[in-house]
Amino acid sequence: MTYLTRVSVFFHKGVEMIGEALRLIRVLNDKKLIDVSNDLNISSGYLSELEKDKKKPSLDTIEKLASYYECKPSAILLFSEKLEDDSLKSKIKTSIQKKLLAFMDIVEQGKNV
Repeated sequence: MTYLTRVSVFFHKGVEMIGEALRLIRVLNDKKLIDVSNDLNISSGYLSELEKDKKKPSLDTIEKLASYYECKPSAILLFSEKLEDDSLKSKIKTSIQKKLLAFMDIVEQGKNV
């Protein structure tokens, strides 16, 4: 199974928190939404809707954003992975994701002071 096939399967299962992850990654990279929009030739309205989880990004958009932020698409997806079962492993993973997002939010607030 190729990387894109695995990512495609992942997307069909659904994603959550991807908008918040995209927003925090942007903020941690000291980028304004309009700058990312202009640099990637993506409308600022569309990018805003992605960050607010009103729309889900395509695989191409995830790859563009990952390249822009110099990370792997899987790093972006890690924060947004939908965990469907309630196993201990999933609960731990969800807890870590939430704490990491909370930490990134604290860092963002510190930059806005």
